[in-house]
Amino acid sequence: MVDVGGKEVTQREAKAEAFVKMQPETLELIVSGNAPKGDVLAVARIAGIQAAKRTHELIPLCHALPLSAVHVEFEPLGKGQLRIETTARCDGKTLPIRKGDSLLLHPGSEHVIENTGAGKLYCLTVMTPNEGFAELIRGGEPVEIEADDIAVLRGRDQADQR
Repeated sequence: MVDVGGKEVTQREAKAEAFVKMQPETLELIVSGNAPKGDVLAVARIAGIQAAKRTHELIPLCHALPLSAVHVEFEPLGKGQLRIETTARCDGKTLPIRKGDSLLLHPGSEHVIENTGAGKLYCLTVMTPNEGFAELIRGGEPVEIEADDIAVLRGRDQADQR
């Protein structure tokens, strides 16, 4: 198993952008803070931060991440358009993996495997199933496995085939 204990923590960042269209008069009320129900943008900012903190409860198969910051910004664009940008940050560890390495992750942790080399990257992930996981597998799109990929799965590389 690869030990990530000695790896440095790096900051990761995700951004999302949305545009909301409404009547120009409504946007004017919201931006001025004079909406009948109070400060709409303040409530929306708090709701956005709470949603980011609870994403793992709202999206199936999403891992809980220890967020270090969430920012929700609003930009009125005129003509009844409001731009919303949300930025979330968390810290994590990155490490290289090599042939034969295995990773053991704690439940609820997130892993991303990225191929940074020139060849193919093969990865087998074993997860504890739940309802969302089973539905993801059932709803997946079938693909054909190429002969060289089958050889790798059987424990032979391309040189062994020649």
